[in-house]
Amino acid sequence: MTFLALFLSSIKYDTDRPKRRFCGYKVNKVNYFTNEYIDYAAMMNIILTNRKLLDDFNDDKNYFSFLLSKVFKVKKGEKFRDKIKRIDKNLYEMSSLERQNSPDIDRLSHLFGEITKETFDVLEGKTGEVLKYFGYNLGRWIYVVDALDDLEKDIKEKKYNPLIYAFNYEKEENFRERVVENIRFVLYSYLENITKAYELLDIKKNRGILDNIIYLSLADKTERILKGERINEKSIRGIRCRQERFNGGYKESL
Repeated sequence: MTFLALFLSSIKYDTDRPKRRFCGYKVNKVNYFTNEYIDYAAMMNIILTNRKLLDDFNDDKNYFSFLLSKVFKVKKGEKFRDKIKRIDKNLYEMSSLERQNSPDIDRLSHLFGEITKETFDVLEGKTGEVLKYFGYNLGRWIYVVDALDDLEKDIKEKKYNPLIYAFNYEKEENFRERVVENIRFVLYSYLENITKAYELLDIKKNRGILDNIIYLSLADKTERILKGERINEKSIRGIRCRQERFNGGYKESL
């Protein structure tokens, strides 16, 4: 959602409003900018957090998650009612497939892609269509790369992972290598679609930051997970990218 706020604000750059208020973390007044897209991303963050907490409650009967879901709740969600309904529909189908131990990772990543597509569905016209395509492919990449990143842990803890069923795990030692061999092309095809969509957008500011994320960081993270390196989400801010931008694409994939 932070990326979404930055991304949208870089396309609609003239909507920033300077503000100043007290920050409890810095114990001082700070200057900052806000706009409708930052507000939108914050709202979507609350909505998705609420759904994640409810999902935890439904799966594990975690009443603490249920109570937290009452805190993380959109107070004026009428504006987003239809969007929330579409997100809930996809989440419900995902949950149903996961309860059935479905091997259909293509369908599951499609459903998650539809959710992220919905969160990126903000602007009108051609730009809006490109953003939805970008969000859809980003969601599919997130779902598959996350499943691969958690594969060994899920096998060890006997948790559901679609890759376990998609590739018929039989306690073999080279199972992960077999999965990687088949999943590499899929991940890079999503990244290629993300890149193509990104290059159709008129980015008016923060180009350097966004280029680094789109052309370097996503590919770097993909490659590290394919190699079996466990990724700590907090470390991504200090990432040292080993790839170079090459004609608007990925050097390795080219």
